[in-house]
Amino acid sequence: MDEFGKGTSGEDGVTLMAGVLNKFLKENENCPHVVVATHFQQIISYLKESPLLEYQKMGLTRDDNSLVLLFKIEPGISESHAFDIAGEAGLDINIIKRAKEICNCLKSNKVIKPLKFIKSRVTPQNITSENLLSFLSNIEIPGEIHE
Repeated sequence: MDEFGKGTSGEDGVTLMAGVLNKFLKENENCPHVVVATHFQQIISYLKESPLLEYQKMGLTRDDNSLVLLFKIEPGISESHAFDIAGEAGLDINIIKRAKEICNCLKSNKVIKPLKFIKSRVTPQNITSENLLSFLSNIEIPGEIHE
């Protein structure tokens, strides 16, 4: 199964997928052989342990702080590499740092500290390419993560 829950909220998709997989696992020796590819990493917390269940992930390593995909399957549970991929795709490091800060806050139920924006004279009535670029270049993005 791939793209299970596409078009649903994350919570809906992961719980629907967990329900289907748990139903399969209850079939014991009649359980169908199913390969599941998913980005729902939290699925493991919704599945009961079973000798019929095996977790595998794509192998990877690091080379000079870059991810190197090994194109092989190995035992284990995958972790998110979103921030690494964003960096390799050329996303600004300050945006990645801010995303990590927000992610850490969400994971630990901490308050997300808002960014301080510089006031601008740009209004919807006078937006031009020039003053929009000026406004965007004056936004402060914190250089450090606050934990």
